[in-house]
Amino acid sequence: MHETRSPSRSASAQVVAHVKEAIRSGRLSPGQRLLESELTGRLGMSRGPVREALAQLQVEGFIDVEPHRGARVHQMSRDEMAQLFHVRGLLAADAARLAAEQIGREGHRSRMRAEHRRQLALRANADLAAYAAANVEFHTLVDEMSGNPLLASLLEGLQTRVGPFLSLAQSSNRDRLLEHHLQIADAILAGDGRAAARAMRRHVTATLRAIMALPDAWFR
Repeated sequence: MHETRSPSRSASAQVVAHVKEAIRSGRLSPGQRLLESELTGRLGMSRGPVREALAQLQVEGFIDVEPHRGARVHQMSRDEMAQLFHVRGLLAADAARLAAEQIGREGHRSRMRAEHRRQLALRANADLAAYAAANVEFHTLVDEMSGNPLLASLLEGLQTRVGPFLSLAQSSNRDRLLEHHLQIADAILAGDGRAAARAMRRHVTATLRAIMALPDAWFR
């Protein structure tokens, strides 16, 4: 027997997805207010689904809701960021290892080769927005190729949380982080799980270092 989702639940899920994507892309910044009226107007929804979505986002830690002050995008402390990247480093390295070990699966090698070519092409593209989008897609591909949907889902959530920080950190570290992507892709294509995990850990560590160099105003 199939469960029928209520219209309200479906609408609230759309709001959740919209807010998460805005955070991941950097359109919503840490500490930025989320107004119910703006969300209802922009998405053409009633207040019910929007409030339901905000409650879910609060439980998941993406926003903070204070009495009489409304909702704001969660602003992490430096300690929270370090803890998040510790977990991200462990999970991302394992995803890269699994992707390398399964490179022989149908379609995997061709997809990673295409991604490798795209990363190479970014060397000549000074558009930071293009790199930021390609960065998300690169990590999403590696996570998907791990063959572990739960692992990929967890990493997607962590990627969303640090989206605004990544956009800033990448501006001055783009070339080095791009080289890391190429090293990860090379190791995966070679089927070398240990090298892929090692390259991914190095990449995550460098990304955290770049984020920690951001001004204190970005942290609480």
